[in-house]
Amino acid sequence: MNCTRIAPLLDAYAHGELDAPTAREVEAHVTECGRCRASLRGQQALQAALAQAASEDRAPASLRARIRRRLAAETGGAPAPERRDWLLAAPGLAALALAGYLLFAPPRSPSSGQAAGQARVVYHVAAAGNVSAVLRTLTNHLDATPGLKVVVVAHNDGIEFLLAGKTTLDATVLVSFVQQMGLGAVLWLAGDLLWWRRAPMLAVAPWWIGFLTLTIAGERLELGRLLKPGRLVRRAFDFAVAVILAGLALSLWRPEWGHRVFGAGLLALGAWLAWNDIARHTARRAGLTRYIALSLLPGYLWLMLGGGVWLTLAGRLDDRLIYDAALHTLLLGFVFSMIFGHAPIILPAVLERDFDYRPWLYGPLALLHASLVVRVVGDLAGEAGVRQWAGLVNVLAVLIFIPLMAALTRPRPRAGV
Repeated sequence: MNCTRIAPLLDAYAHGELDAPTAREVEAHVTECGRCRASLRGQQALQAALAQAASEDRAPASLRARIRRRLAAETGGAPAPERRDWLLAAPGLAALALAGYLLFAPPRSPSSGQAAGQARVVYHVAAAGNVSAVLRTLTNHLDATPGLKVVVVAHNDGIEFLLAGKTTLDATVLVSFVQQMGLGAVLWLAGDLLWWRRAPMLAVAPWWIGFLTLTIAGERLELGRLLKPGRLVRRAFDFAVAVILAGLALSLWRPEWGHRVFGAGLLALGAWLAWNDIARHTARRAGLTRYIALSLLPGYLWLMLGGGVWLTLAGRLDDRLIYDAALHTLLLGFVFSMIFGHAPIILPAVLERDFDYRPWLYGPLALLHASLVVRVVGDLAGEAGVRQWAGLVNVLAVLIFIPLMAALTRPRPRAGV
């Protein structure tokens, strides 16, 4: 062995960390090489000096014992994360249990004693377009029969208004759990619990993405009742949601495979929304209705693309650029498409202002999608500079959209003016 090979081993030899054959080779070389022998003596002298300094400055044994007792009292003993790892599984198990109940429980029957009475009239509304007509009929019944009871039951197959004769006027609203939005809330809580447990962000992010995705999908599902989807179509939606939940739960034990299943569920849900959402029909209209539809439909394509990234590139999510593509195809492409599309309806309603639609809204929408395409291409090509500049344009699109929305809203005229 020469000096080049021996020099890096001297420190380990001085600390007794080498195996026996290597230690014998070092000893043989040091015996013959004066330079390496001097270097070894320097290492040994430094080691002895450090040991002496540590012994001189060491706190008394009684003080060290008191400190250990105080730390144990304040922290509840030594940390034992291995005994609490089951907490990481709790969110996934809770989500799967709730999913099984909500997705596959039979529809609630409104006829099982919920409106007991002598004469009962049932109005079934399969689509929201019939609600106003039914409400007018209900008003006539209530005016003619003061002692009438009204029961409104919402369930998977539609809405039913039940009238039953009673001695006192009573109004009861029985509303079933909004399944997908409720599941979204569970995923949000599960993600918060994982984050609180200091799980890696790669493990937490899919749960928060699931919360946003299921909340939006649940709202679109409600509007989709106008198209009267069949049972098979609805079951396809439920299956996509179940795959998402299964992927999230699996990711707690097998992250890569869980992320792949999660991506497959997102891909299936995006395809379902693109084909079955009412936006596919309203895109043929004009004005604000068309703008909303053309905001939503590209969002579903981004949801499919994001699902494809999670499905095919789950093993490379530790790559910063791949992770960027996996997140922003969903959070910018899908979620912000939904925000851009719904903002002209929701914000004026919340602020109690009128909205004057203008085609200018297509500007920031097109800028968002175009810059996001460039960003994702840069991510997948490994071009960090492209991703950075495209990300700045993403932000610019949002910053243009906000004041444009403010400029297109105006106060409502006062009543009587």
